[in-house]
Amino acid sequence: MIAIGADDPKLEAARLFPDFAGKGRDSWTALNAVDRIGRIGKVVKASAGALIGAYGGIYAVSSEIIHGSVYGMSYFYSAHNREQTVESFKSATVEQVIDILIAVSHASSGFLSAFSNVQKLGPLVLAEHDIFKRLFKVATGDEWGEKDE
Repeated sequence: MIAIGADDPKLEAARLFPDFAGKGRDSWTALNAVDRIGRIGKVVKASAGALIGAYGGIYAVSSEIIHGSVYGMSYFYSAHNREQTVESFKSATVEQVIDILIAVSHASSGFLSAFSNVQKLGPLVLAEHDIFKRLFKVATGDEWGEKDE
């Protein structure tokens, strides 16, 4: 664990995360995003789930749309825009923004969960879980933990 206020945070980070150690490697890693999320998940499983949700929502969809690729526009029209009208386009854009905001919420939840669990900040762990349950209800309309009957 990297303690808040560690004497030498870079040295401590290098010990815990050797992929980040060494000249020119202190801000990046050879691991891809899914592997990095997997490493987080080994420490705090709930964080990995939220981060995978964010990764899927932000990277796989929004990155393509933001960069304006043919694939991105094709995805946008097939996922959101059902009619070729101005109103349908506006409505689809709202749906897309909602999807992006939900993905950002997952990312925030994953970060807060990992940080608060690793730092053993109990009240923040509980507050983050409460926020997660509220976001879940907004995104799905269901209460977290409800079982289908």
